[in-house]
Amino acid sequence: MSGHYTEHLENALARETMEKNKLEIQYNELKEKHDRTQWLVNQILFDKGAFPFICGTMGESDQNGMFDYFSICPAFGSDATYTYKKVT
Repeated sequence: MSGHYTEHLENALARETMEKNKLEIQYNELKEKHDRTQWLVNQILFDKGAFPFICGTMGESDQNGMFDYFSICPAFGSDATYTYKKVT
């Protein structure tokens, strides 16, 4: 009888482990979708919140369209800007 009970517990543990793995995969997929959506919202609605955005470029652009310098504004309406230099 105890062998049957042990087998039942092992099967239940295996099912729970499989379910946990499925939930972890679903969680990671949802987190990735959330992060991409949040990034898109931040890019589209930069003027609605305190999101940094590119407010200018300087210098020559390379074959990929990347400029030598980028000006970043920490939030829409801010007087502060930060300039970043491209490093290869």
